[in-house]
Amino acid sequence: MSNFLSQLRQFFAGKFSGNLIDVCMPKAYLLSMGLPNMPICIRPTTLRAKVKKHGLTSEMIKYLPTDLNNPIMVFKSDIYTGGLNLIVGRVNAEGLLCVCLHPNRKANKIEINEIASIHGRNIEQLGLWANLGLLIDGKREKTEKVLQWLAVTSAKSEHLLSKIDEANMRLKTESAKGKEENNRLGMACTPERKTDK
Repeated sequence: MSNFLSQLRQFFAGKFSGNLIDVCMPKAYLLSMGLPNMPICIRPTTLRAKVKKHGLTSEMIKYLPTDLNNPIMVFKSDIYTGGLNLIVGRVNAEGLLCVCLHPNRKANKIEINEIASIHGRNIEQLGLWANLGLLIDGKREKTEKVLQWLAVTSAKSEHLLSKIDEANMRLKTESAKGKEENNRLGMACTPERKTDK
């Protein structure tokens, strides 16, 4: 994280000269969401454009390495195959910060998980994504706390929380089915033991 903070300070001081800002590596949670085990990076040109367009400050994004590996909600991208939209517990004037990750991008002759955008998403937009079946996982308690802190308690926020519950149930069911299938395959592949008579 110290490398990211150093690069971020240089960026906001107008002194960063590299082609990529290294944010972090994905940890177990993001890997379980299907993100490849490649560095998560952002191009300075992308960050510059998003800072200008969405009013991002250094304070809002300095915890990205921690926030990305511990998002409050994870959505599938509806525009980039394999992409993820991570909702972190930070806000800008537009709403909860959404970090769009595009995996398997080539940059500087290496493959990376590229941060294609950082912008705010309001409750209506997140509810729409959830209604479209794009919500993969969510941390209900954390999301509820963030919504309360933002004083966003309404039918729309309750709807979003119920969609998180549905997504979590779906994940548990899929995980249980996967374990059951692995156990069944394991039993089928286990050679029979011969015993002496």
